[in-house]
Amino acid sequence: MPHDITPRRLAAEAKASASASGTAKADAPVYPVVINTAPKVYPPVRAQSNGAGKAKPRLAFTADDKARLDAILHAAVDSRQVNALTFAVSDAEGELYFNCAGERVFGEPDKGQVDERTMFQLFSCTKLVTSVACLLLVDEGVISLDNPAVIDHYLPEVACQPILRGYASDAPGSEILEPRTTPLTLRHILSHTSGLAYGLFSPVLERWMKERGCYSRHFFDDEDGGVSGHIGVPLVSSPGERFVYGIGIDWAGILVERASGLTLEEFFQKNIFTPLGLKDLVWYADADVRSRLQQACGRLQGELVHSTGIRTIIGPEKKIKQYAGGGGLLGTAKDYLAFLRAILASSKPGGLLSPESYTELFANSLPPRGDNTSAYEDLANVVYTQPYSDENMCANGGQGLAHSIGLTINTVESAHGRKAGSGTWGGACKTDYWIDPATGIVGMCFAQIFAPAPDPPATEPFNVAHETFERAVYDAIEAKE
Repeated sequence: MPHDITPRRLAAEAKASASASGTAKADAPVYPVVINTAPKVYPPVRAQSNGAGKAKPRLAFTADDKARLDAILHAAVDSRQVNALTFAVSDAEGELYFNCAGERVFGEPDKGQVDERTMFQLFSCTKLVTSVACLLLVDEGVISLDNPAVIDHYLPEVACQPILRGYASDAPGSEILEPRTTPLTLRHILSHTSGLAYGLFSPVLERWMKERGCYSRHFFDDEDGGVSGHIGVPLVSSPGERFVYGIGIDWAGILVERASGLTLEEFFQKNIFTPLGLKDLVWYADADVRSRLQQACGRLQGELVHSTGIRTIIGPEKKIKQYAGGGGLLGTAKDYLAFLRAILASSKPGGLLSPESYTELFANSLPPRGDNTSAYEDLANVVYTQPYSDENMCANGGQGLAHSIGLTINTVESAHGRKAGSGTWGGACKTDYWIDPATGIVGMCFAQIFAPAPDPPATEPFNVAHETFERAVYDAIEAKE
């Protein structure tokens, strides 16, 4: 029985109206367009009170602080174990530190050095933008995080798949499918607890897709945009049961399109990028963008080599058929830093998000921790090689980890500096960021390297640079307290 939802009624009314006027196409779904697209004003965030009637002084790095951060940056680049690096820190009011160093094309200094206009393949940094887009729709009352009717209505393709529990034998077609009884919600999708997986992270799903000729490690790789290859693909766990990193955020991007009547590119531009003055977060690489792209590298026998990457960079001459909410953006570190800053500023009214939606970004959406800690163990297995985790967070089944509808949360203080309650993620090409509400800063460490972290991950040069930078940032802040 479908769940009741007001937008379903609105959609029916819109379709009836279009039919009456003769403008509707046969069998074309019509979704309500009820977003408030009026320009928003983003007032500057004032220093918060320290409780004693005095404004808390704004954070600031001294010349010596910045020199120490610069030294870490240049030492990492001079090692020739990372191709080029960008370090940045901001509070809710503005940039506190920004520097970058290295060749835009590794080993070819004649092609210039990276600078603040350098473009990056952002990959999964796109996911947070899609989560914010969903929260904007929540703030407008268009959709809900927890009403299954939202998924029934806007994403019927994923509303009722069975669960793939494994295989009875090596014979093709011997999969074990279990009917699903738990309704799927947008919260499940955004927190990676939906069961919608990447084949890369699920061997059983990888096999299922290969047997049917629809195998794709990444969502929108097919000629038609990749959607048809994922219709009817089963879940790999029941909604709310496990943390499974996957294509859910791509489906969330489709939901944004259907709920708004805009493409994801249009929605991002109208509701996020343009209001924030961000011009260098884009989907297409025109000649200017290509001239500014940092060349990606991989590792071969421990040495950096040029890499073609894991997806095609698309120019404006080829129309994107389906925008990938899970990984399609290109952009500068400057603009992504400004986006993170806008999130941090949303803790107070008048920001990009409502304070309630801001709180959701730092609230745990994994199943309650109890006797079954599977979801936390799953998360620990994904992030233990990353510089934004540490041994204490990942130990004992992810004892210091949680995940919200957009971020991995450390529930204990990080050994590298960030405070408990901070949120983080990054992209496949080593574009990592964090948001620390307790300290009131965001930070980032950007490179362009496709390479899995070794075990132990502490030996990965990018991880070393990231962790050393983060530690120095917090040492500088704590020295002033």
